[in-house]
Amino acid sequence: MHSLVSMILVTGIIRAYYLSCTTNAGNPPIGWQPDTESSPMSSSKRRYCNKCNAFKPPRCHHCRACNKCIMKMDHHCPWINNCVGHNNHKFFILFLLYVVVAITYACVMVTILFLEVIQHLSPSTFHIGQIITFAVFACLIAPLGLAIGGLGGWQVWLIAQNMTTVENEIYYSSRHPRRRPSHPAPVPYTNTAAPTAPTDSDTKGISHAVNIISYDAPSTGDNSSSLEDGSGSGGGHDRDNDDGDGGGEGNPYDLGSIMENLKVVFGRNRWTWLLPVKANLDEGDYWRKRGH
Repeated sequence: MHSLVSMILVTGIIRAYYLSCTTNAGNPPIGWQPDTESSPMSSSKRRYCNKCNAFKPPRCHHCRACNKCIMKMDHHCPWINNCVGHNNHKFFILFLLYVVVAITYACVMVTILFLEVIQHLSPSTFHIGQIITFAVFACLIAPLGLAIGGLGGWQVWLIAQNMTTVENEIYYSSRHPRRRPSHPAPVPYTNTAAPTAPTDSDTKGISHAVNIISYDAPSTGDNSSSLEDGSGSGGGHDRDNDDGDGGGEGNPYDLGSIMENLKVVFGRNRWTWLLPVKANLDEGDYWRKRGH
């Protein structure tokens, strides 16, 4: 029985990990254009990638590591050498789930075996190697299970709200904007000497100071170009603070039901949710919003 359970878990882990690594996370169709007839958008809400020189569908972000736009990008994972996006998000979640279940099962089996060894322990059957094996197992496997379990729990919490890691970061940044550090007020300086005419070096210094001030001044126009070029913070993706991607008032993609939100990642067939098979997903270029 234990061999069968172990074989099923190991097979699921290998299968889910392989599909997470090899499945294309999803790229926008070549020449994709916003459908202004079915969902009219103003020109300010049309999302354009300056690196790919193409329009971006909703929830699509440019990955710096892959150097391409990823539909419904969650994050770039170096452990799978691939982006986690629309097409392989389910496989990534199942990989984490299988690993957590396997580690939990192994910990339970090892604990039972350890208790049996302790109960029948005697000077004639005592082996220090058994104690060392149990100690090493507890010190290595338990922290790994907690780390992967925390990551998996975080991913499931996001999926239950139909939100990605990128969108959560953008939403958090919109609710908690970073404040620029305040500088102390300049100390007034009174020059008692007689005024003199400015020299050429003074004129150049003034011009340079004016250029610096104009460069640091905040722009009142659209700042999507600077964010697209990666000037904003964020890990592995270019920030998009436009409307409808986690910013603004709440999460517009939360469909109001956990089951409906789970279908966005795992597909409409619930019988295949826990199986590492391709889910029946939408195209990924348009997404339902709350109230629509």
